[in-house]
Amino acid sequence: MSWLCDWPDYVLTAPWAAENFPKLLNRRGDLSQEKVLTILSYVDVMNLAGRIRCPITISMGLLDDTCPPQTIMAAYNWINASKTIRYYPHGGHSGGGMADKLIRDRWLDEILRVVIP
Repeated sequence: MSWLCDWPDYVLTAPWAAENFPKLLNRRGDLSQEKVLTILSYVDVMNLAGRIRCPITISMGLLDDTCPPQTIMAAYNWINASKTIRYYPHGGHSGGGMADKLIRDRWLDEILRVVIP
């Protein structure tokens, strides 16, 4: 869930978007940033998060510049289902690394009642 959340903020905070949006707009004179953001709003996870009905867990590295924390929180705040979030203050894009994978597997085991090999 964590990528492509809150496009208006993502464009301003993520290096990938800040670098590539101007390239797109220079190539496509028929597009404005406002028009691109309107189009992207149809697939923006933030705008779809309220439809989530199953339990969800999210991990988030607070130093992640690929999926900036504020964009993840924008989507997380709209989720009405059972939800948990794990913060990794010193984590980047990989969040908590291997420890996070073990937590994820335990969570899946609880939710799905199956053992992940």
